[in-house]
Amino acid sequence: MLQEFGQLLHTYLTSHIILAKTILPLIAEREGSSYLIITGGVGEKIFVPDAAPLTVAIAALYSAVKVLQFEWQEKPVRVNEFRIFVRVVHDEEADLAAQPMPLHPTGDFGRIIAGIGLASNVRGQTVTCNFNEYKDVLAKYAV
Repeated sequence: MLQEFGQLLHTYLTSHIILAKTILPLIAEREGSSYLIITGGVGEKIFVPDAAPLTVAIAALYSAVKVLQFEWQEKPVRVNEFRIFVRVVHDEEADLAAQPMPLHPTGDFGRIIAGIGLASNVRGQTVTCNFNEYKDVLAKYAV
């Protein structure tokens, strides 16, 4: 179990930290630059049995995002998080009417992610998107 937990931390936390510590110095002074970390809701709630190690690893990522936002707040680069709480599928699979659980097309999320990246007023924030917020987030950020 400890080895599995270590692998989860490496996959979901360490990799993000290494990437951020590599990329952020390269774009830190660029006016209008944006670094967006995309996460899911599993760090807030255990959705399936035996998922506690994954939940802890993702919750650690949430904390790392907050640290990165703090560390880079004085630089022109904007560090944000987009936390998705809905099921996202390829556009061609997103027949919303035929599914017991709502599905959301990747194309919409691509437009939202681009919009967050372009929105100069989004700095040091965690933008969330759950089932109830989906249409509002789409309307506010999608480009």
